[in-house]
Amino acid sequence: MLASVGSGRFVLLRRMREELETAFAEAVADGELTAATDPEAAATAMVRLGLGAIVDWAVQTGGPEDLRTDLLRSVSVVIAAFS
Repeated sequence: MLASVGSGRFVLLRRMREELETAFAEAVADGELTAATDPEAAATAMVRLGLGAIVDWAVQTGGPEDLRTDLLRSVSVVIAAFS
């Protein structure tokens, strides 16, 4: 199972969160987000909302555009919350 390959469980989710945390930290350093933004909290929120969007999409058996729309909405919510 992909989610359990490597050192520990959910390696892919952990790596995704780490990459998002780096991206949020860079955005703070570049002045794109406020200095008060916590990159770890923002990355965690992004992963949780993204996973929720994927689960909702799978349950509703939507098309690819539905998933894309839901994921973009999740990204927008997190960026708005932390900007």
